[in-house]
Amino acid sequence: MANRYTGARGKLTPAQAEALGTGWALQPKLDGVYAELHLDSDGCIAAAVSRAGKPLSTELLGRPIGTPNAILTGELESHTQCSQRLIAERGYQMFHAFDCISDGERPLHAEPYRTRRDSMMRIMSAIPDDRDWQSAGKFARGGHGRWTTKTASTYQRIVAAPQLAPAMFDALWADWVTARKAEGLVAVDLDAPVGRSRAKYKIKTADTLDARVVRVDTKRCVVS
Repeated sequence: MANRYTGARGKLTPAQAEALGTGWALQPKLDGVYAELHLDSDGCIAAAVSRAGKPLSTELLGRPIGTPNAILTGELESHTQCSQRLIAERGYQMFHAFDCISDGERPLHAEPYRTRRDSMMRIMSAIPDDRDWQSAGKFARGGHGRWTTKTASTYQRIVAAPQLAPAMFDALWADWVTARKAEGLVAVDLDAPVGRSRAKYKIKTADTLDARVVRVDTKRCVVS
C-alpha cells in the first residue's frame, strides 16, 4: 500500500507553510482514519480500505457516488473520540475526500495532484441526491414501502476537503485549527505524483510541558 498512500508524511512549521509558493495548496487536517473508497461497476461504494489494506466497517457501503470503478482517498470519521462525537452530534458518518487514485478508467498515481484533484471534484459533482422522501416527519424507502428513519444523502456524507492558497494561511488556521479545533493543516505540492516523499506535509500545533521522568518501560513513560 506504500505507493498508494496519498496522506501527508513530513512536517512543516506554520512559518514554513506561510512561505510556500503558488505551486502549493493548504487543506485542513481532518480527524478520523485514512481510507480508500472503492466504487463498484454501478458507481456505489463497494469497500472502504485502510492504509494497511484491511477492510473498514462503515455505514457508507452501498451508497451511490455515480462514477463506476473509481477510487477516492480521504479521512473517514471513525476510530477517534472526535469522530464519534461528530457522528453523535450530526447523526451520521462522513467521509472527507482529499485525493483520487483512479477515475474509474485509469490509475492516476503518476499524475500531479492538481490533475487528481480535478478528477476527484468531477466525481464529487456526479454524486446524486438520494435522500428519502419525507411525509409527516417520516421517510419511506422507494420500492419496498417500509417506513424508515431519516438518513442523509450521499452528497452530504461524502464531501471534498476544502483547499486554499498558502497566502490564506492565517484565515484557514483561524477557521479550522483555532475555531473548529482541527488537528492542523496539510500542505500539498500541486505538481507531485502519489508517493513522492515531499508531496504533502502536516502543519500541527505543538505544546510543550516541563516534567521529570520517573519511570520508563516498554509501554509507557511516567512523568511528574
